[in-house]
Amino acid sequence: MPGCGTGPAAIAWDWQCCTEFQLAYPSNNVTDMFPPFEWNQDIVSKYCMKKYGVSPDPIRASREYWSADFKAASNIIFSNGLLDPWHAGGVLDDVNESVKSILIKDGAHHLDLRGHNKKDPESVIEAQKRKKYRLRLCVDTTA
Repeated sequence: MPGCGTGPAAIAWDWQCCTEFQLAYPSNNVTDMFPPFEWNQDIVSKYCMKKYGVSPDPIRASREYWSADFKAASNIIFSNGLLDPWHAGGVLDDVNESVKSILIKDGAHHLDLRGHNKKDPESVIEAQKRKKYRLRLCVDTTA
């Protein structure tokens, strides 16, 4: 339920969603790419307890693996496709002059990280241009 897909390949992701990454975001298949499903913390907690005997910690990943405190960070680009309900767990605002957030109206999960495709929405193409520009700023020592 909290993970992706079905079958044996999905079990690891399912476990990880119950123990590390809280991905309790609803989906509706209109404004996102997933089938309609009502997710909330209570539903996910009950599912994880029943299936694995674990109670999810909604802030474990941010506490152990990253933080919203980017005071010492530089040269990072966070991109989030707004069709992906998991974007809610991303960095959605610019942090400073070199830690930037790029929101992609018509982007889905990892779409902007793939190579160019003639069917790419304009918002994905624009995001890729912005990332290319930001990367140039990161490596250009004369700027």
